[in-house]
Amino acid sequence: MENDLIIGLHSISEAIKNTDRKIVKLSGTAKGIQELEKNLGQSNKLLKDVAVEKIDSHKLQGIAKDFCKQKGWEYRRITSQVLLQTQCLEERNFSWFLSQVEKKDCPEKFKKILILDQVTDIHNLAAISRTAAFFGVGAILYSMGSGISKTPAFFRMASGACEHVEFINCNALHKIALKLQSLEDKFTCIGLSEKNSKDVNEQVAALKGRPLCLVMGAEDKGISNALQRNLDFLVALEASGPIDTLNVSVASALAMKEFF
Repeated sequence: MENDLIIGLHSISEAIKNTDRKIVKLSGTAKGIQELEKNLGQSNKLLKDVAVEKIDSHKLQGIAKDFCKQKGWEYRRITSQVLLQTQCLEERNFSWFLSQVEKKDCPEKFKKILILDQVTDIHNLAAISRTAAFFGVGAILYSMGSGISKTPAFFRMASGACEHVEFINCNALHKIALKLQSLEDKFTCIGLSEKNSKDVNEQVAALKGRPLCLVMGAEDKGISNALQRNLDFLVALEASGPIDTLNVSVASALAMKEFF
């Protein structure tokens, strides 16, 4: 079983609270462990069931360096002085997601989802997932070959979102949109685009309470033509200043604020 190396106090705290996580070991300096206990608050009682290794900073950095080397990732110094090794969470596929949304008691969070088309930068992915967790989004559907590279830096930037938002690697996102629209409780699939778009404000009220899927494209390419053709409509975020383009993670945050 592959392991994750999770860093960042918020990310580690959320992982410890996630009952689906199988924890291998928590390692940190005395100060790092103390800060984590503060961050956990009343949940720090969960640490009694965790194998805790108190080590010096040099050994801690060595663990992180060896892990990154083994994975072929760039090593960066662990500033929080604590790290968590866990087994990777189970990979979910689109069939699993359908089994959730087709339930009569479908969790509300799965009625708010994102499709990320050709968004590959892990900084953007982590920032989007954090915002998605803030707005109660249940799943992020994406297409990226072997999947998102969940490096320690990714976990730190996601700030615990990985424990609450399902990442679902899909083939043929344009077909996924059609499937979502064909469900009994069908999704409305909305793409953000600067071209041929309707104003956001005209759509928000009409769609309130319905299952929604927001579709974001890469900053340079936008949403692919095949996927655009299968969306219900496109919307634009109206600029009030001289710059009319946004980073995809910021645009995603604004879109989630409007619709979710």
